[in-house]
Amino acid sequence: MRKNILRACLKNCVAIVSAEAMAIGCPRFSVFGQLGTLKGGHQMRFFGHALSFISIVALLWASGCSTLHQSGSATVQGTWKGQEIGGNTEGSRYLIISGNAFEFQGANNDDWCKGTFTVREDTNPRQIVATITQCHLPQYVGKTAYAIYRVEGGTLTLTGNEPGNPEVPSGFDAPGARHFVLNQN
Repeated sequence: MRKNILRACLKNCVAIVSAEAMAIGCPRFSVFGQLGTLKGGHQMRFFGHALSFISIVALLWASGCSTLHQSGSATVQGTWKGQEIGGNTEGSRYLIISGNAFEFQGANNDDWCKGTFTVREDTNPRQIVATITQCHLPQYVGKTAYAIYRVEGGTLTLTGNEPGNPEVPSGFDAPGARHFVLNQN
């Protein structure tokens, strides 16, 4: 994650420094080339801006991830145990998430599936797009399932539609969807 932030900062730095070079009359610049042809304070101004941006990037890198938000997939990693709201069977449900893989075990042995997923972090609530790779119901294998989720205080609230349904649940109480409240173990 730190590498992605650094790349974005460097990309912005290059774009701004390039714009500055254009503004001061150096349309195609190179540190070892045309910067030497800039006159007066333009060269110092250019290097001043470049140094400022490099310093910002270095400070971001040095600050570490403690001040950064975790990605959506990072917040759901681990083992979750809880209940299905409105489920027909009593007992705990388990969701194990490792990397981009998941395993779900319902309250009985005939309710399970495994697969892979991605998180759509540009949505609110965040969305999960899962592909079922193994399941107690063979017709779901290879299907895509859409879910929404939130994590608050160690509790994962998850609402998902049946695999093969192309719609994302409209809310955490969406009709026809399965609703889970799970706590991290």
